[in-house]
Amino acid sequence: MFDRDRRGNITIDKQYFMPMVRNVPVFPPRDLKPGDTWTAEGSEVHDFRDSFGIEDPYVISLTANYTFSGYDDWKGKTYPVINVSYRIFDEPPPVKGTTWPRRILGSYAQVIYWDPVLGQVRGYRENFRVIFELSNGNTVEYRGTAEAELLESAEMDKRRLADEIRKDIEDLGINDISVRAVDGGVALNLEDIQFKAESAELLPQEQAKLDKIGAILKRYADRDIQVDGHTALAGGSAASRQRLSEERAGAVADYLIGKGIRSADRILVQGFGGDRPLGDNRNEAGRRLNRRVEITILEN
Repeated sequence: MFDRDRRGNITIDKQYFMPMVRNVPVFPPRDLKPGDTWTAEGSEVHDFRDSFGIEDPYVISLTANYTFSGYDDWKGKTYPVINVSYRIFDEPPPVKGTTWPRRILGSYAQVIYWDPVLGQVRGYRENFRVIFELSNGNTVEYRGTAEAELLESAEMDKRRLADEIRKDIEDLGINDISVRAVDGGVALNLEDIQFKAESAELLPQEQAKLDKIGAILKRYADRDIQVDGHTALAGGSAASRQRLSEERAGAVADYLIGKGIRSADRILVQGFGGDRPLGDNRNEAGRRLNRRVEITILEN
């Protein structure tokens, strides 16, 4: 989805909402020693579709201040440690949406443990506070702490895994589902999955199907999963199809979370509207193929 160069700069299409923080950290073109400081430009990209009705990724520019503070332990291993801080004060122009930020105030302080072998963050801790003064006169504040770490999985034999899952599906008698190896892992395509008309409410028979699929997913509990929603090109606008695909993918993810198949932080949810058809939208057979949810067992 994105590329990162050796200094940490990210190249990504502007349509994507993730990763939220971009070009942090970015390194200077010189060798570093403890105590060195530098600054670099970065950005935050927010998903304000539900909260503010802003359909496009909302970009907030920032200037990050860095200090290489030396070396310390993270989860039993020693890594270079980088302290990062930045403040945001912006009075951005209006954007298309039900409401939008008129003023943004924020402060962030991070401690990053950098893995020079992998060329990425091994773990980090953060304190943050950001305030949005909105066009409707309301003020919204987010504050808290965060911690994350990079988890590594064993290399996936995608062809063997796909064959195992096909046999499981046959043994469990699950209909209207196909399996294929993809770039990111192994995808289970739930063809013509049934919801109430123009809604994200699963029909009872689909819940029973998801229970069986969940039993399969539990066998690969060390892998995160991705749930993608797709619609047919039938009625409504592109924006409404996009939202419906996201809501339906979210409904499937929520069901799996509720059943204990994965925790919420181990499921990525995406919607693609009608942009990735498998069949011909001019006939019902094709539209049935396009109304689908895909669950991918991720390689990484």
